[in-house]
Amino acid sequence: MAKTIRSKGQVALCRALVDARVKAGLGQKDLADRLRCHQSLIARLESGQRRVDV
Repeated sequence: MAKTIRSKGQVALCRALVDARVKAGLGQKDLADRLRCHQSLIARLESGQRRVDV
């Protein structure tokens, strides 16, 4: 995957993350609490402002 926040793969990953969170019935804050991180990180990941490295 290209190392850019605008690649097709990154956009698809962001959409998949949002879809999975919503399907699980979780808000961003709920997910952040479970992952022990800040809600703002979840928001940046989902909006594509921050690239996910896997």
